[in-house]
Amino acid sequence: MPQLAEKMTNIAQDLGSSDAVPSQPLKMTSPHPVAPHVEFWVETVPGIDSLVAIQREWDDLAANAIEQNPFYESWMLIEGVKCFGANVDLQFDLVWQRNPRPNQPPFLVGLFPLECKRSFGGVPLRLRRVWQHKYLYYCVPLVRRGVATDVLHALFDSMSHGPQRAAALELHHLDLGGPFAQTLLEVTSERAASTFTVESYNRALIRPASSFDAYINSAMTNHNRKEVRRLARRLSEIGVPEVRVLTAVDDLDTWLNHFLQMEAAGWKGRESTALASDDVSRAYFKSIAQAAFARGQLMMVGLFLNQQPIALKCNFLAGEGSFAFKIAFDEAFSRFSPGVQLELENVRLLHQMPNTKWMDSCAAQHHFMIGRIWQERRTITKVIVSTGRRFDNLAVGLLAGLSFARKAFRRTPDRCANPTLKPQGTNDE
Repeated sequence: MPQLAEKMTNIAQDLGSSDAVPSQPLKMTSPHPVAPHVEFWVETVPGIDSLVAIQREWDDLAANAIEQNPFYESWMLIEGVKCFGANVDLQFDLVWQRNPRPNQPPFLVGLFPLECKRSFGGVPLRLRRVWQHKYLYYCVPLVRRGVATDVLHALFDSMSHGPQRAAALELHHLDLGGPFAQTLLEVTSERAASTFTVESYNRALIRPASSFDAYINSAMTNHNRKEVRRLARRLSEIGVPEVRVLTAVDDLDTWLNHFLQMEAAGWKGRESTALASDDVSRAYFKSIAQAAFARGQLMMVGLFLNQQPIALKCNFLAGEGSFAFKIAFDEAFSRFSPGVQLELENVRLLHQMPNTKWMDSCAAQHHFMIGRIWQERRTITKVIVSTGRRFDNLAVGLLAGLSFARKAFRRTPDRCANPTLKPQGTNDE
């Protein structure tokens, strides 16, 4: 086995670098195509400053993407790069489409935040990887509706022949059944490109039913529903419980400070993983929450007792979808399961939001509480896609073969031995 792995690694190294252009400093290319007949082209920018200048075009792209993703919208991604992108070899590939009207600016039709990598799994291979940090739970790039196929072809053509030559693109935290992944499948088929699915797992999702009662009756047993009602009655015996939803006239800072304090006072604070455990994470959370609030994309709901919060939840809205970001509860009231009670109220509210068709839990696989209440699942996948060039296809194929060989000789893990094991980049609330 070691000899096989070494040989395959050497072959992949040769193929991944045989026709690659030597690494060059990233340069901002012209936003206009070189040839007048070119309709789609890629502009590479090395930092976030260049994107701030086109924020209006960026926001328009995000609102009209085939799959809306708040984590890559301007207000969240810019802050993420500022807070967590300092030591990352990061570039942004922008895909433009020529405006059919003479002397008019082009349309921004694609935005790909990409990390430049020189290996995968210890195998030397020049590739681009969609960027992620620890609070970024969904990594679908922004691609404009109606021209998604053209956008992906332009990106792969640029990777094949451009100054930033790469053999493959690594995409992760994608919904396998989503429109972006389906478009990617069409493009790889047209280009005869090799693909390698590295891993997949199911993540909890909610799609509202005909009513909240219908949903909960299907999701929970009669015994569990009775237990939750019993805990709610017990809580009302010691005070006045109330469910509140953040509104436009509420003091946002008060809500955010309550959330940060509550999370830090619990087990995440003891393990130094709470948002308030470091200044950067605290600043990031407050900044994106304030930006989302100003745009009408922040949803916060709380369970209060005698005017004081004992559980709080933060979600982000994007078009027809939404993403559960964080939840926290006061452990002094843990015997009343305030987190479960609040989660049920979150589901109730979702059934009262006709414009929101689904909510992604962003939760770890096999999450106990979420898995009991949230009925649907979305398959989250990580895939490596070659550009379609012959040697790039062979390199990705060899990489897949090496990965399969390693797994075949690896001892099967006992998943019961580490119940907290979760895919990277998921919300462990």
